[in-house]
Order: sequence, then C-alpha cells, then structure tokens
Amino acid sequence: MRSGYTIIFTLGAALLSGFCLCTLNNVSGVETTNGNIIATFHHEDGSSAANTAVYCIPEDYNPVKDSGQHTVFIDTTNNSGVCAFLVPKYKTYNLQAVQHVQRTRAFNAEIFSGAQTVYVHDTLQDPGGIKIILPDTVDSNNGYVFIGGTMNYCTFKSNIQTDPQGNKYVSLDSVPVASSLHLYYGEHSDTNSQLLTDTISVKSRQVAVFVVKIPVIKPTWHFRVIAGVTAQTLQYYGNKMDSVIGLIDQQMKNVNSNFNTSGVFSGNFNFYVDTVYPFSTSPVTNEFKKPPAGYAFRLIYNAYGDSAEGGFYPDSLTAYHVKDVSSGGKLFGAEASDEITRCFGLTRG
Repeated sequence: MRSGYTIIFTLGAALLSGFCLCTLNNVSGVETTNGNIIATFHHEDGSSAANTAVYCIPEDYNPVKDSGQHTVFIDTTNNSGVCAFLVPKYKTYNLQAVQHVQRTRAFNAEIFSGAQTVYVHDTLQDPGGIKIILPDTVDSNNGYVFIGGTMNYCTFKSNIQTDPQGNKYVSLDSVPVASSLHLYYGEHSDTNSQLLTDTISVKSRQVAVFVVKIPVIKPTWHFRVIAGVTAQTLQYYGNKMDSVIGLIDQQMKNVNSNFNTSGVFSGNFNFYVDTVYPFSTSPVTNEFKKPPAGYAFRLIYNAYGDSAEGGFYPDSLTAYHVKDVSSGGKLFGAEASDEITRCFGLTRG
C-alpha cells in the first residue's frame, strides 16, 4: 500500500524530501521536514553490533521490481552499534540489519516516520530460512517469490530444486527472525504481485516450510484519496497530526483488506490517502462542496456529531465519516473500517 503523505496547512504546503544520513552528527531529534529513525543493535552477548549494514526499506517494497523506483536507505552502525536515517515523514518503513562477519540478522517491521524521532533497539540473531514447495505447473522461467519490505527474494529460474519426496521447491536463505512476514509471488512479465501469506514465522536456525498454490496475478486498482480532519477532531487527538495520519494509514490497510480478502473481485483495490489537511469550515457540509481535483474522492473525518449524516455523498464524491467520541463513538477500529469500506464500495457502484 502506498503511504506517503502531504500535510496542507492554511499558510501553504510542506514539501517532503528524503535522503540517507550516514552519521549521527546531524540528527537533531526535533521537528524537521524529515522524520528521524535511530536504531541500536547488539549481539546476543550484549556487545555492540558495530559495522552492521542496516537497510531502511519502504514497507511495500518489492526487491525484484522496485530496485530502480523506490529509495532504500542504507547505513552502517558505528562502534556503539548505532545508525540513523533521515527519511520522508508520514511513511512506514522496515529495518533489516545484516552483520556480514558474524552472519547474523535482525528485522523490525512497520516503523512509522512521524514528527518525532523513532528509536529502535534490537538484538542480532542467527537467521532462519523458508522452504517454498511449488506446484508441478509452476512457470520455472517467469516466477519469483519475495518477502515484502525486505531484501529477500528468489527467482525460480535456475533455483528450483527437488527434495527426496519429489517436491519442487525454492529456498529463501538468511531470513531474519520475525513473525508475520509477508510472502509474495510475482512474475517477471507482470508489474503486479500477489500476497501468498502474511503469517510466515521464521525462527533462528530453523527452516519454515510453506506450500504454494500459485495464484493468478490480479491487476491492482489504485484510488487516490484526500482526507480532511476537522479542527476539533485534531484537537481530540492532541493536535498530533502524525498520530492521526498513522491511524488513517492503518485504517486504509484494513479497508483494502476487506475488499481484497473477499475473493469476489477480479483485481485488488488500493485506496490510499496521501494528503491530509485540518480545516475549521462551519458547517462541515460546506467542505463537501469542494471538488476533490486530482483525487478519486474526498474523505472527511469528524469526531463530533453534527446535523449531517455520515455516508457517501455522490454529488461531491465525498465520504463523510462522523462519530461522536463524547458519546463513545470511535473514528478508528474494526467497525469504523467496515463503515468506510461500505462508503468506498458505494463509490464503485
């Protein structure tokens, strides 16, 4: 899922840019146009993991297709096992640490780059692996598998083996210890990929086995959304826009999952919010009159009830999500995600 955001303020727009910081000297720990991620790694004996390569990877990164399209930030830990990155704010990253001398690994998933510095602490461990058993009908020249948001992948060509039981398989080696890894299948002739499972668990020095049923690669339909948050709603969440954006990002994942796990569509939906702005228009319905130029539609968040009913307003391509938190309503969570799913469903007819 795409997860880059622009925040629009009344006095203008904040432009986001990113670069890799390979020294700690410039990390200020204060509000900047870029979010800060500082990570510290140790060996299992507690000593600092110096000279460890650390990759800061977009969470939806495909290492086969995206190498020339998305930025992977790289740093090396100092003598204290510390590395630092300056990355675009309001995006989600994974950290993958590789100790080439001791051949140990570490993995940290879903690190949200917000307004404040994010600190990560982890211990390097011996990696595990994944044995992926393939069907006899697999396209040995065109297919590949990868772990989303990591540098781990395996192309089928020249890498398919046969085990003593006669099963065709490929292996992903040097996989860091982690739970709920996302394993994908892709084809070199197609730009899309298909999630096989999001529950792969890898333990140190062990090989996880997964049996693949090669799916039909579905197209992905992208729908860009602009989100408006009432001033009172922002105040309810402590005037912390990065916290609200994080909640919206997770909500979009839940909404897309609702669509894509139903099995009734010939493609995958990707509704994504990349622009969020606060507003104080009164009444809120006046905000509905603005055409969402350049976007599929507008999504309005209101944490306090008013005279307008929540739902989809087709004339203005607006989905209005309103819950009175003073009466126990919740803007986010499973039920709220289901309601937005229904709104988005109405936008598709």
